[in-house]
Amino acid sequence: MPTDTLEPISLYYGSATEDEGGSQWNVLRECWWGEGEIEDTPRMEVQPLKKRKVLHPLRENRGDSNVHHKVLDEVVNILGPGAGELTLEECPAVDYAPLVSEIRAKIDIKLYTSMTEIEVDVLMMVIKELLAPDSKYHNNCKKVLIRLSSVLSHASEDARPCVATYRLCGKQPPSPESTNPHKAAYLRILQKFKLLDQDQVFTGDSTHLETGIKAATSIEEIASNVKQNLYASDADLELDLRLMFCNALLVSGGLSSPQGTESSRLLKQVSSCLEDAGVTPFCVDTLITPELQSFALTDYEEKTVKELISAFCKHDTGRLFLTPVEHVRNYRNKITRPMDITTIRLKLKHHLYPSLQTAIEDLYLITANCMLYNQGNTNMLATAQHMIKGLNAARESLGC
Repeated sequence: MPTDTLEPISLYYGSATEDEGGSQWNVLRECWWGEGEIEDTPRMEVQPLKKRKVLHPLRENRGDSNVHHKVLDEVVNILGPGAGELTLEECPAVDYAPLVSEIRAKIDIKLYTSMTEIEVDVLMMVIKELLAPDSKYHNNCKKVLIRLSSVLSHASEDARPCVATYRLCGKQPPSPESTNPHKAAYLRILQKFKLLDQDQVFTGDSTHLETGIKAATSIEEIASNVKQNLYASDADLELDLRLMFCNALLVSGGLSSPQGTESSRLLKQVSSCLEDAGVTPFCVDTLITPELQSFALTDYEEKTVKELISAFCKHDTGRLFLTPVEHVRNYRNKITRPMDITTIRLKLKHHLYPSLQTAIEDLYLITANCMLYNQGNTNMLATAQHMIKGLNAARESLGC
């Protein structure tokens, strides 16, 4: 097939006009089909664009990514450079807390449906930093907790912070305009936690927990909020429960005490308790919904993508592309479709690739973006070309 008749296959490019990323696509074509300096690039059998011009259902009616980026930028500025990158292995007391780079990647692929969802992720990330004994960002984390309400309001006039965020900032949350339909389920969830709380840390007298952050200190307090219809969403309630247990961990000194161990045990049962009551938890590692079933790659295809990622990252230069590009002048004005390894791993985990081809394309897109942004920079162009050759070799050995 002549190269001039080939059409883009990315779900993200649409017609790939100049305004919608056409210049990016031209660089990608040169990388992929050998029209540029890399002439040994394997060709791929692709379907014409018109037969595959669809958007993933999760990308429809998403929240405003520009507003979400604005929130994260302000939080990162308060935290300081290097904060928010502790892994769960470094903070085993919690079961869910994304990295800053993962939040950035989630924004880029439009996984957030609302401001509440990014608010939950930001708060869990900050709490993880507070719980880590060796973190040097404790004071800055406390500043984020106090100022998050104003950060959200500054980013969007329509933002309604969660009940937990209002409390952390010392404000009284307003009642939502309508009653949450899951009110009865919420009360069942809280009743189950009363039964699980064998040491009665969160029932009865819990004034000892008030020495920590301004989080809920008892199940009765959260039940009162439910009865007053203060929770506007499921994620709102989930966040309040999680912060209550995390606060107990902070007060007790973490896993070194029996109370901290009990708090961590209850924290790790939040998701299952929500599911048992028919409420979908937000703080889970993977997002699996009926609409995603047809998008899941086979086990072999998923393994192939992971091996390609490993091959891409094994060179020292591959580390340049591990996380989303931040604080680089005019980068997001020039690069309309950013891509990085963290984003690819997230899309793979959340079943956002409809085919092996689209996953491979994202790997080439990383190098295409590098070539497009660094035109005239011979060192970076050589780096991109080196990565392309390594990716080509890995594809050839894997037969894809």
